[in-house]
Amino acid sequence: MRLNSLPALMLLLATSCGGWTDGGQPVGIGGPTAGSPEYRALLGGDICRADRDCVTEICSDGTCIGFLMISSDAGRNDVGALIRERFGESPASLSRLASIASGMIEDPLTEVYFRGRSADFFRFLPCAMSQPMLRDKLASRDEPVRFFAARVLSLCGDQNGREILDGFLSHPSEAIRRMAAAVQ
Repeated sequence: MRLNSLPALMLLLATSCGGWTDGGQPVGIGGPTAGSPEYRALLGGDICRADRDCVTEICSDGTCIGFLMISSDAGRNDVGALIRERFGESPASLSRLASIASGMIEDPLTEVYFRGRSADFFRFLPCAMSQPMLRDKLASRDEPVRFFAARVLSLCGDQNGREILDGFLSHPSEAIRRMAAAVQ
């Protein structure tokens, strides 16, 4: 089988790191929530023909794109808002989303940018849920995780998050400096 789709390859890479149980069910990334609408919203991977076939309303080369597959901040803003709108009224769905994102951050085998985007996803969850899950990520050795945790916490009014985020105002990357400065 030949994969002609970058999104499919990215999904394969992201999900293969979690390993498999004897029953063939994914573990690690998502665990028992794998296959749920919340899991698909974050990781994508379903086969599609049109945007309407996808939880995130983004179909690319026959594969649904999940929040964590989106590299641009603007794209994650749009999809994160859509996910919040779609699942925000259900405490159980919010809990599943938080669990999946937290599991991604904690998994050392998950690629660092997926871990950072997982921390970034907490912007779209209630602060009461995000803050306890991200506070210890301010000390992460992985810059993307530390940056996005600091941004989310700063948006929630957390002073420690703000102080860490302020350090990114002099980052070598203009994009990082702009994202840090955009949080008031």
